[in-house]
Amino acid sequence: MDSEGVRFLLVRVGGRWFAVEAGQVETLRRRETLYPPPAAGPYLVGLLPVEGHPVPVVDLAVCLGISDGRDRRDRLILVGCPDTAPLAFLVQAVSGPVLVPWTGIHALPPLLVEAQVRPVVWAMIEWQESWIPALDLGLVLPEEEVNALQACARAYQGGSDDAAIAA
Repeated sequence: MDSEGVRFLLVRVGGRWFAVEAGQVETLRRRETLYPPPAAGPYLVGLLPVEGHPVPVVDLAVCLGISDGRDRRDRLILVGCPDTAPLAFLVQAVSGPVLVPWTGIHALPPLLVEAQVRPVVWAMIEWQESWIPALDLGLVLPEEEVNALQACARAYQGGSDDAAIAA
């Protein structure tokens, strides 16, 4: 966070823009070769080798329920989320970082936070005359699902390099 506001990355997901606090993102990468996971879920698209360890790659649009996962052109990968085990989120595009002044960040009322199955959207930000939902990447998936994805990645670690697929 900055004394003048908060730095966000703007991510395009399912044809919509969302804001993610820049501090939640470890690195940005272009979509590259992914390894097929041993067990597929509705949003798991593969495993990305990062520093010798497979990191689960999930389709953020599918996680948010705004896509069926078929439109994957020109997507980028956001890798890392300090609040949880390493995950990569597949998105369409990334812009920023942008500095949003404190006056442009509007926390959701408690009723709207409580109405969400998981409180993924914590605020709305004003940016260039638009209202953009602010996502908490650490809450996109429940902890038990993150643990299952991590177990899947650990199980794959002994797999063959011949299993790579072009993403």
